[in-house]
Amino acid sequence: MTGIVGWFARERDDVSARLSVALGAMTNRGGDATDVVSTDSGAVGATAFLWESESPQQHAARAAALDAWVVVADARLYYLSDLGQRLERETGHRPSPGATPAELILQTYAARGADALEWLEGDFAFLAWNRRSGEVFAARDFAGKRPLYYAEPPGGLAIASTVAGVTALTGNNVGLDLGALAWTTSGLPVLGDRTFAKGVSVLPAGHLLRWRPGRQVEVVPWWSMPPQESSDLDFEEAGLALRELLVGAVAERSGSDLTTVWQSGGMDSSAVTGAGRHNGSGAWRAVSVSYPEGDPGREDEFIADLAAHCDIPVSWVDSSDLPILDWSRELQEPFTHAFQSMIRGLAGASRSAGARVALEGYGGDQLFQVSDIYLADLVRRGRFLTLVREWRHPRWRGAGAAEFLRWSVKPALPGWARASLAAARRSSTRGHLDRVLAPWIRSDLPDLAGRDSLPACERQPGESHGEHEMRWYLTDPYFSAITCAVSQMGLDAGVEVRSPLMDARIVKFAASRPSQERASLGSNKRLLRQALQGLLPESILQQRWPKGGTTEVYFSGTLRRDAGDGVPRLFRRSRLAELGIIEVPIFLRWWEWFAHGGQGAWDVPLLATIQAERWLQQRASVAAPSSARPSLESALT
Repeated sequence: MTGIVGWFARERDDVSARLSVALGAMTNRGGDATDVVSTDSGAVGATAFLWESESPQQHAARAAALDAWVVVADARLYYLSDLGQRLERETGHRPSPGATPAELILQTYAARGADALEWLEGDFAFLAWNRRSGEVFAARDFAGKRPLYYAEPPGGLAIASTVAGVTALTGNNVGLDLGALAWTTSGLPVLGDRTFAKGVSVLPAGHLLRWRPGRQVEVVPWWSMPPQESSDLDFEEAGLALRELLVGAVAERSGSDLTTVWQSGGMDSSAVTGAGRHNGSGAWRAVSVSYPEGDPGREDEFIADLAAHCDIPVSWVDSSDLPILDWSRELQEPFTHAFQSMIRGLAGASRSAGARVALEGYGGDQLFQVSDIYLADLVRRGRFLTLVREWRHPRWRGAGAAEFLRWSVKPALPGWARASLAAARRSSTRGHLDRVLAPWIRSDLPDLAGRDSLPACERQPGESHGEHEMRWYLTDPYFSAITCAVSQMGLDAGVEVRSPLMDARIVKFAASRPSQERASLGSNKRLLRQALQGLLPESILQQRWPKGGTTEVYFSGTLRRDAGDGVPRLFRRSRLAELGIIEVPIFLRWWEWFAHGGQGAWDVPLLATIQAERWLQQRASVAAPSSARPSLESALT
């Protein structure tokens, strides 16, 4: 991972000084190796750690130049042989074996322009700049593990891998976006493309950015959800095809020496381990959190069974050593991942084992599972006999008919019917993917425009509920922000976190398959289970109901333990309240309910509010409410 920056102005400017400050603000992204290319009206730069280099002969921050074009990239590209063959057919020249990601991106962009993005497979955020015309082109891959932010100061453009990098380029002359901060306080890291810094936007995953002097920024999607297509492959054949894709994706992302897998006892990380061992090369180690006996999060026995089957050792991280709330840690941003200490613990264990690469199972739920909303698709398609069989399955015993109807019938109704039903019951018409502000957030905050919920992306004509859910998982900015946070925590420990299941080839294949291969009659991830037959022990492959490996008890119990009486003290003089974002008495009532054993939908927002308050208080001079809103400069100093 690399920190990249770009500053482009219509008039002459001290660009080198700006880039120096911006690169200095991104020391968490690098610092051992730095490249800068500049003219009087623009500059790009990159910084990285030496351990990220592909070889001793090259450093990871290297910029690439070809004629007037310069590229800086935060990227890890895969399937380089396929890319090389495509470029050779297109240009007559094959890239050198030691080409850096920036060089490969530049060669592909020079050959195909914006269409180059269809050929690039991997985790990337990059910036291309034409030193003569001033034209800028930037893009992120569809999964969004590498961040990119931008701002448009008068007559110019600032781009960087972090919000701090952008604000350093622009001189910190921005304020807090109170609407975005309110949603962060309620547990969401971003609000659309807005960030907590007013005027600083995130380039969404799967989007590209174009700019040239005298024009405004243009941001458009370049990636869209692959369509569901008819296929001649039956279920067993599809399983074999998926296995081949899994094995290839894991092989592409394995480390050159030791590869660690952040292993739970579930299907997704186990799929990564099984596919990796199927390759039969390299050293592998599982890294896992151990929960005490009786905790619903405990899957130690399943993990041990998998490790024995795959003949790999396990490094255990004790859950009792992983605080949910660490009062000593300085927060860099108002949003903090709810399980940050767990991720840091896994990353630290990977590094202690000697690994620089950690593979995770992220993506399995998005691609191979579907919520109970698939029942509504049965209703829409008139498959009532199948619906009756679902209702009779033991999975629904004790759930009640109302719960079954909530998932099967209500979503299948026309919009007007759902609205009429909600009015009659005085309930909400929100869908299961919509997000709601926590009850202590002031919905009258002007920046919220009276909204107390964020609707999910609209279901497209002809799109099933299951397809809509998958598209939401793959395109909602929440998920790319979470993966960026995980990647940064890995980088902090000296480890690169990679997600084989989010391979573009696997995503395309999974999206093409029918939804009944994801869930049916109490069995989920059916196609993934089929693909892993013979690679994993039966204890992993068998359907478990109710589902194990849940973290609710760990989260709530550990947060109560860590918080002590510190929360009421923290909110005696609340910066969030001074900004008009929260009602402290309502928050404290919910906190007391939680502290005395309550558990429910607001547990994570409670933590998010505490962390946002801590972030503001750690910045010593946040101004009290007045006619002038506090500036980000005062908040960050």
